[in-house]
Amino acid sequence: MVPMGTPPSQVPWSAVASNTMLNTKVEFRRPLVLLMICLCALFSAHKAFAQIPPQQDQLSAELIGLGHYELARQVLSDSQATQADFDLLDGRILKARGDNSGAVVLFRKAIAANPNHLFARRELAHSLFLLQKYPASRAQLIWLLRNDAAPSLRQGYVNLLQQIERTRPLKFG
Repeated sequence: MVPMGTPPSQVPWSAVASNTMLNTKVEFRRPLVLLMICLCALFSAHKAFAQIPPQQDQLSAELIGLGHYELARQVLSDSQATQADFDLLDGRILKARGDNSGAVVLFRKAIAANPNHLFARRELAHSLFLLQKYPASRAQLIWLLRNDAAPSLRQGYVNLLQQIERTRPLKFG
């Protein structure tokens, strides 16, 4: 759970989506590498997706979180990833390194190439939130609520929208 009073710029995306925050560090282990290699082979065999499958996106995002950028790139290289998917990957790497402004540029580039790219929209909404660009973040979150059918993520969008509403000054009159 995110402690009360935590500045919005320090709220991780994982805490927004699940409303919890783990304070443990994930250690990289050799069996994990073997599992990832097997998953990469499995995903690369599936070529029917116009956009990368959610499981493959999640795997590359987890690899980025562990700091394994080249392995994450390999996951995409072994698939039918589009340039928009690689822009998303590069944006996530910049975001992981703390460059949210640079990440926003790449997420917007991915969306320009594929306006329905849900993964890029999610990352854009969160990065804009972290940069405290609340009106732009709000617009992306509203788009996601209208277009993303994933019930597990919808609550995260609502949580962010509620936090944005709490930052608005009260209006009288």
